[in-house]
Amino acid sequence: MTLSEWSEDRARDAAQFLQAIAHPTRLLLLLLLAERQLPASKLARAVGVSQPAAFRHLRCMVEAGILSINTRTASMTFAIASPTTMRAVLEMSAALSAELNAPEGTARRQRSPDRNRDLPPEASRALSSAA
Repeated sequence: MTLSEWSEDRARDAAQFLQAIAHPTRLLLLLLLAERQLPASKLARAVGVSQPAAFRHLRCMVEAGILSINTRTASMTFAIASPTTMRAVLEMSAALSAELNAPEGTARRQRSPDRNRDLPPEASRALSSAA
């Protein structure tokens, strides 16, 4: 997808998605839910937070449309809301793992002074004109 295909609404939706997962605990919860649906109590134990804290983080992602709640089981469970979101989570996880495991002197650890150099031309122009 190119920059010209992004509308302000699409950019706002993407920013809301990223904001909803932009917390270490929420990111860990999301990665656990990429494996299978789980109740808040098990998710809380797995990431080392209280159940109320886990529920607050989960509710944030439910409100953003990232997670869904299944009440048909004996205990309420949480799951990733859609196959598209699941794919995005798995791709993001793989990309972040590769980036964070990059050797010293590469990728994010050694950024050129011209940070826009490797961006597509339309993104580079948009960032330059916004400055």
